[in-house]
Amino acid sequence: MKSVFPNLALVLPLLLTACSRPDAADPNTASPSIADVQQLTARVSALEAEVKVMRQAQSGGGADAGAQQATARAAAQYCANQLASALEEYRQDNARYPAARAVTLPSACQGFRVAWTGLEKTHYRFQVSGQTGAVLANEVR
Repeated sequence: MKSVFPNLALVLPLLLTACSRPDAADPNTASPSIADVQQLTARVSALEAEVKVMRQAQSGGGADAGAQQATARAAAQYCANQLASALEEYRQDNARYPAARAVTLPSACQGFRVAWTGLEKTHYRFQVSGQTGAVLANEVR
């Protein structure tokens, strides 16, 4: 007959560890102390205050930035319209568009950069960029 003791020696440690508290065995899963909770509460409050300040700054400055961007786009489109009008007048008088060196930018384009992507006798294409280099208006004919 076989002895039961070797099997019992294997099963007993398993039973003892299965009944132990997990937080007592692993310090990472232990319940937070009152000091930990207070620190976390203070940190959350500080982060909430930072978010509130950021939202206030964004809502105050966001409207101005949006208005400035809309104004810049409108001014760039006006520049594009004025330049296109001047090109069309030249074409009506000469049956073709002018060469790039012969084009004089209208005063509405002051402060903008006009980049020609195509200027031929029968058609033209240009972009109007702002001070940051962002394209604000396009014109094609």
